[in-house]
Amino acid sequence: MMSKVPAIVSIQSMVAQGFVGNGAVVAGMLHCAVQPLPIPTVYYGAHGAIRPRRGGEVPATLFYQLLKALENREIDFLLSGFLGSPRQGEILAKWLEHRKDLPYLLDPVLGDDPQGLYVSPEVVEVVREKLLPRADYITPNPFELMVLAENETAPLPEEAAPRDCATLFQGAQKLLAQGPSWVIVTSWRKDRNEQTLYNLLLHREGAWEVAVKAVPKKAFGTGDLFAAILASALSRSFSVRQAGAAAALAVAQSLQIAALQNADTVIPVGLRTDLFDETNYEQYGISVTPLGKEAYSTDG
Repeated sequence: MMSKVPAIVSIQSMVAQGFVGNGAVVAGMLHCAVQPLPIPTVYYGAHGAIRPRRGGEVPATLFYQLLKALENREIDFLLSGFLGSPRQGEILAKWLEHRKDLPYLLDPVLGDDPQGLYVSPEVVEVVREKLLPRADYITPNPFELMVLAENETAPLPEEAAPRDCATLFQGAQKLLAQGPSWVIVTSWRKDRNEQTLYNLLLHREGAWEVAVKAVPKKAFGTGDLFAAILASALSRSFSVRQAGAAAALAVAQSLQIAALQNADTVIPVGLRTDLFDETNYEQYGISVTPLGKEAYSTDG
């Protein structure tokens, strides 16, 4: 008999073409044998770098009704990403008051280096004040971590050195003090020319780094897909370390497919390997390494 299929509500952007927001999330979750329950926050013709931008924000009343329709449904996990307005964040926070037992992964899609913020300061505030305290897991990139932890909104120029470990750990500790059990810092390079990407898994009781060989391809949707695989794995009772490694593998494979297709977003379709089989990790340079107390201290 087949075991129960987990159901995950995914609150994200939606586009008519390409794999970003819920486009990436739904494909990734289905690959993990998870049922996605997608709720859009915006509906655009394509990702945000395409101009002119066509489409728009999902009205607050419609957003509320979509959440309301799921109020009494059995749900195993919640993932939220890009918000189209601060009002949507307020509605989600209110809805969460009635689902206090629901595990929640907050992917704070706020901006990146070197582009900076691509949401309003009001959206940043509602993420920090209303959603962060309720989250069990949060997956900021280094820029988003600094926005939430230090209110630092100036992005690093493209030629600048990456933020150092100590800065990221200090920021993560501030977020951990506000509610989440895990801060997963995504897509960090130790050096500008580093050929390895690191995802830092930071908990109050310890820390690990998931290393993956960088794929020489730029594409949108990598963070959305990473969060989707992470949430899927956690909903299926994998550990955070297993989930982080599986997410890194999915993103690497999706970038390789995007390169072959000359696509500007990830393509999480036709992934060739079992994401949870560790024998597949070596060819992608994936490793999970514990960070000792000399590298990471929860004592400040």
